[in-house]
Amino acid sequence: MNPIFSSIYSGPRYTYGLRYRPVSIGAQPTGWIIGSVDTTPSDRYPFGTVQYPFPLTAAQQQAYEMEAIDCLKKQGWISVKDRYPDD
Repeated sequence: MNPIFSSIYSGPRYTYGLRYRPVSIGAQPTGWIIGSVDTTPSDRYPFGTVQYPFPLTAAQQQAYEMEAIDCLKKQGWISVKDRYPDD
């Protein structure tokens, strides 16, 4: 798989919250969009978020303890902090 860089990628993005570990080799499925990692912590996602150009399977999300948050954006919530301000 060729690397995809955030600054030039204009395709679909699937965002996942990092609940238990930061992005690092072996800690998430390969293929995330380089430059899409947001390390800004929130109460719900202490290690921020990461974006992929494809959806992760439910098994991948469970194995890597990640949570899809794209459905929140589709409902009009722009950031995780807006959706879970007190979590």
